[in-house]
Amino acid sequence: MKTLFATLLILALSLPSAWAQTPATDDTELSPVQLLALRRDLQARRERISDKAIAYLWDTRLNTETGTIGKVQPRYLQALAILALAADGKLEDPVYADRLALVAGDMAQPLSRIELGSAPRKLFVGTSNDVLAFETHAVVALAYQQLAISRRIDAEQSERLQLGVAGAIEYMLDYRKRGRTYDTAGGWPVNSMAYNRNRPDRRCTAWQLLLLKTHSYVGADVDTTAMTEAPNFILAAQRQAPEMDAELQVAKDAYDEWLPAMRSGKAIPKDARDAMNRWLEYERKREESGGFGIDTIGIVTPSATAVGLWTLGMFEPDAKERYASAATAYQRMPMSWDAQRFFMTQFYATRGLHLYTERYGVPDYWVYLNRLVTLMEQQQSADGSFPLGSRGVEELTQMEKVYTTAMCVLILNADRGTLLFDQPPY
Repeated sequence: MKTLFATLLILALSLPSAWAQTPATDDTELSPVQLLALRRDLQARRERISDKAIAYLWDTRLNTETGTIGKVQPRYLQALAILALAADGKLEDPVYADRLALVAGDMAQPLSRIELGSAPRKLFVGTSNDVLAFETHAVVALAYQQLAISRRIDAEQSERLQLGVAGAIEYMLDYRKRGRTYDTAGGWPVNSMAYNRNRPDRRCTAWQLLLLKTHSYVGADVDTTAMTEAPNFILAAQRQAPEMDAELQVAKDAYDEWLPAMRSGKAIPKDARDAMNRWLEYERKREESGGFGIDTIGIVTPSATAVGLWTLGMFEPDAKERYASAATAYQRMPMSWDAQRFFMTQFYATRGLHLYTERYGVPDYWVYLNRLVTLMEQQQSADGSFPLGSRGVEELTQMEKVYTTAMCVLILNADRGTLLFDQPPY
């Protein structure tokens, strides 16, 4: 029996090359041995990818005299590079100690105005007031929070960084559109421009929620109203499966009856056409159920669904039916490197799927990660960088391969728990 089990295990461990084409679906069935083989294979593959990407960021692109990296949005890119180093498990590596100190010191310049021991003051730490300002503000604050718990940071620096995070949050809370009409209120706008002040954005709201949740992990008080209303603002955009009723049954019967006549080119009575359209609209809504839209009436998108999936995992993990429908809807969607906001989408999708997998003991995250790792293996250049992708998102592509490479490291390591914000919410 032991010999037979060993033989099966060896066969299972030789399977991973076949996993590359495995589709990620909510009903994928893997035996424990197959799942173990897949996870081992993924660990080795993503370590190779991540190691090369970190070398590109910290050995090739980093200016070792100034601590800068990239040409635009410098503080944002420095923050992403620090978070990537932490995600890869190398934040405490002595090899990077001097470079890390240089980057952290340059990035923390806004904090020089903070008086230690004083109450938190409102402080903008983002890199500009352009379209990405509030997103970059949150990412920089997340890097501060990660640095504050590092052994590479002394007590005084840690205190200043923690005060900086509190000040960043205080600053952002002024821009949240308060209210419980969750279709149009509860979250944060993209930036502070006048025409955006009353137009909250679900993508930007997710970054602010990630910051608030992370701040709570170090024992800090956070705004409880924001932590209730902002998740509900995101969750309001989920499409719910419509209920089948008597009127829809009549519409279905009409559709079944008249479809052959329509296909043959025959004229169809107006009342029959109306009934058929009602049935087709029902079918469309049913197929979209579980997914999220940018707003409550727009089309379902991968980026909005990824953000919604993560929000469910962080704030509504016990809503199993709703959570499962979001995971299923997301995994049905195509994975395209050139899709708009591909990297942000994968950042939240991997985290949402990992929380779902851990909560309910399903293999979805690992099967999906296999697809993603395979795609990254195909896209990664010899120098460790990744191409731009995210076609049409100009403000991201201006940050060139520093942004894409750092984001890929964050995406790959979503389940490792090396980042403070990747701690489980329950």
